[in-house]
Amino acid sequence: MIYAKFDDEGFPLSFWMPEACSDPDAVIPTDAVVIIEQQHLEFLENTGGRRYVDGEIVVVDPPEIVPTITDYENAIQNLVDETAREKQFRDGVTLASYAASTKPNWAAEAQAFVAWRDNVWAYAYGELAKVQAGQREQPTVDEFLAEIAPIAWPVV
Repeated sequence: MIYAKFDDEGFPLSFWMPEACSDPDAVIPTDAVVIIEQQHLEFLENTGGRRYVDGEIVVVDPPEIVPTITDYENAIQNLVDETAREKQFRDGVTLASYAASTKPNWAAEAQAFVAWRDNVWAYAYGELAKVQAGQREQPTVDEFLAEIAPIAWPVV
Protein backbone atom coordinates (compact mmCIF):
# COMPACT_ATOMS: atom_id res chain seq x y z
CA MET A 1 0.00 0.00 0.00
CA ILE A 2 1.28 3.48 -0.90
CA TYR A 3 0.19 6.63 0.87
CA ALA A 4 0.61 10.11 -0.57
CA LYS A 5 0.15 13.65 0.65
CA PHE A 6 -0.61 16.45 -1.81
CA ASP A 7 -0.54 20.23 -1.65
CA ASP A 8 -3.64 22.40 -2.25
CA GLU A 9 -3.14 22.19 -6.03
CA GLY A 10 -2.78 18.41 -6.05
CA PHE A 11 0.98 18.20 -6.49
CA PRO A 12 2.59 15.43 -4.43
CA LEU A 13 4.49 16.41 -1.31
CA SER A 14 5.40 12.98 0.13
CA PHE A 15 4.91 9.27 -0.32
CA TRP A 16 4.93 6.51 2.30
CA MET A 17 5.30 2.77 1.78
CA PRO A 18 4.93 1.24 5.26
CA GLU A 19 6.17 -2.21 4.17
CA ALA A 20 9.41 -0.64 2.91
CA CYS A 21 9.93 1.59 5.95
CA SER A 22 12.65 0.53 8.39
CA ASP A 23 11.28 2.82 11.12
CA PRO A 24 8.42 1.06 12.93
CA ASP A 25 7.48 4.35 14.60
CA ALA A 26 7.06 6.25 11.31
CA VAL A 27 3.75 8.03 11.30
CA ILE A 28 1.68 8.41 8.16
CA PRO A 29 -0.27 11.69 8.26
CA THR A 30 -3.99 11.24 8.77
CA ASP A 31 -4.75 13.31 5.66
CA ALA A 32 -2.58 11.09 3.41
CA VAL A 33 -4.50 9.18 0.75
CA VAL A 34 -3.98 5.68 -0.59
CA ILE A 35 -2.77 5.53 -4.19
CA ILE A 36 -1.95 2.56 -6.38
CA GLU A 37 1.54 1.69 -7.57
CA GLN A 38 0.77 2.83 -11.13
CA GLN A 39 -0.20 6.29 -9.84
CA HIS A 40 2.93 6.43 -7.70
CA LEU A 41 5.08 5.63 -10.74
CA GLU A 42 3.20 8.21 -12.82
CA PHE A 43 4.13 10.90 -10.30
CA LEU A 44 7.74 9.75 -10.06
CA GLU A 45 8.23 9.59 -13.84
CA ASN A 46 6.60 12.97 -14.47
CA THR A 47 7.81 15.18 -11.66
CA GLY A 48 5.87 18.43 -11.72
CA GLY A 49 3.81 17.23 -14.67
CA ARG A 50 1.00 15.50 -12.80
CA ARG A 51 -1.59 16.52 -10.18
CA TYR A 52 -4.00 14.49 -8.07
CA VAL A 53 -7.57 15.78 -8.43
CA ASP A 54 -10.61 13.97 -7.03
CA GLY A 55 -8.79 10.65 -6.96
CA GLU A 56 -7.49 10.93 -10.51
CA ILE A 57 -4.17 11.92 -12.02
CA VAL A 58 -4.36 15.02 -14.19
CA VAL A 59 -1.67 15.92 -16.73
CA VAL A 60 -0.24 19.39 -16.19
CA ASP A 61 0.68 21.37 -19.29
CA PRO A 62 4.18 22.78 -18.85
CA PRO A 63 4.25 26.54 -18.44
CA GLU A 64 5.25 28.51 -21.50
CA ILE A 65 8.84 29.64 -21.18
CA VAL A 66 9.06 33.32 -22.00
CA PRO A 67 12.47 34.37 -23.33
CA THR A 68 14.34 37.09 -21.44
CA ILE A 69 16.34 39.94 -22.94
CA THR A 70 19.46 37.94 -22.08
CA ASP A 71 18.13 34.96 -24.09
CA TYR A 72 17.75 37.22 -27.14
CA GLU A 73 21.14 38.88 -26.61
CA ASN A 74 22.92 35.53 -26.32
CA ALA A 75 21.24 34.18 -29.45
CA ILE A 76 22.01 37.34 -31.43
CA GLN A 77 25.64 37.34 -30.30
CA ASN A 78 25.90 33.71 -31.35
CA LEU A 79 24.49 34.64 -34.78
CA VAL A 80 27.03 37.47 -35.07
CA ASP A 81 29.93 35.20 -34.13
CA GLU A 82 28.71 32.37 -36.40
CA THR A 83 28.51 34.84 -39.27
CA ALA A 84 32.14 35.84 -38.68
CA ARG A 85 33.16 32.18 -38.65
CA GLU A 86 31.71 31.83 -42.16
CA LYS A 87 34.78 33.76 -43.28
CA GLN A 88 37.14 31.74 -41.06
CA PHE A 89 37.45 34.37 -38.32
CA ARG A 90 37.36 33.31 -34.67
CA ASP A 91 34.39 35.54 -33.80
CA GLY A 92 32.77 38.90 -34.52
CA VAL A 93 35.28 40.89 -32.50
CA THR A 94 38.17 39.38 -34.43
CA LEU A 95 36.55 40.05 -37.80
CA ALA A 96 35.66 43.62 -36.84
CA SER A 97 39.29 44.26 -35.92
CA TYR A 98 40.24 43.82 -39.61
CA ALA A 99 38.26 46.91 -40.71
CA ALA A 100 41.52 48.85 -41.20
CA SER A 101 43.50 45.89 -42.54
CA THR A 102 46.12 46.51 -45.22
CA LYS A 103 44.68 43.51 -47.10
CA PRO A 104 41.81 44.96 -49.19
CA ASN A 105 39.64 41.82 -49.14
CA TRP A 106 39.92 41.46 -45.34
CA ALA A 107 39.15 45.14 -44.84
CA ALA A 108 36.14 44.93 -47.17
CA GLU A 109 34.75 41.88 -45.37
CA ALA A 110 35.31 43.48 -41.97
CA GLN A 111 33.66 46.75 -43.01
CA ALA A 112 30.63 44.92 -44.44
CA PHE A 113 30.46 42.83 -41.29
CA VAL A 114 30.64 45.84 -38.96
CA ALA A 115 27.85 47.60 -40.86
CA TRP A 116 25.70 44.45 -40.77
CA ARG A 117 26.45 43.83 -37.07
CA ASP A 118 25.48 47.41 -36.20
CA ASN A 119 22.21 47.05 -38.11
CA VAL A 120 21.49 43.71 -36.41
CA TRP A 121 21.86 45.17 -32.93
CA ALA A 122 20.00 48.39 -33.79
CA TYR A 123 17.11 46.32 -35.17
CA ALA A 124 17.17 43.91 -32.21
CA TYR A 125 17.08 46.56 -29.52
CA GLY A 126 14.46 48.55 -31.41
CA GLU A 127 12.15 45.56 -31.80
CA LEU A 128 12.69 44.35 -28.24
CA ALA A 129 11.81 47.83 -26.99
CA LYS A 130 8.51 47.50 -28.91
CA VAL A 131 7.87 44.19 -27.14
CA GLN A 132 8.54 45.78 -23.75
CA ALA A 133 6.24 48.69 -24.62
CA GLY A 134 3.47 46.31 -25.69
CA GLN A 135 3.63 47.49 -29.31
CA ARG A 136 4.25 43.99 -30.68
CA GLU A 137 3.87 40.41 -29.57
CA GLN A 138 6.91 38.76 -28.05
CA PRO A 139 8.40 36.31 -30.55
CA THR A 140 10.31 33.19 -29.67
CA VAL A 141 14.07 33.50 -29.97
CA ASP A 142 14.04 31.45 -33.20
CA GLU A 143 11.27 33.60 -34.68
CA PHE A 144 13.22 36.71 -33.80
CA LEU A 145 16.44 35.43 -35.36
CA ALA A 146 14.51 34.63 -38.56
CA GLU A 147 13.60 38.33 -38.84
CA ILE A 148 17.25 39.37 -39.06
CA ALA A 149 18.46 39.99 -42.59
CA PRO A 150 21.51 37.96 -43.57
CA ILE A 151 24.78 39.66 -44.31
CA ALA A 152 25.63 40.60 -47.88
CA TRP A 153 29.33 39.80 -48.17
CA PRO A 154 31.28 41.96 -50.61
CA VAL A 155 32.54 40.38 -53.79
CA VAL A 156 36.31 40.63 -53.60
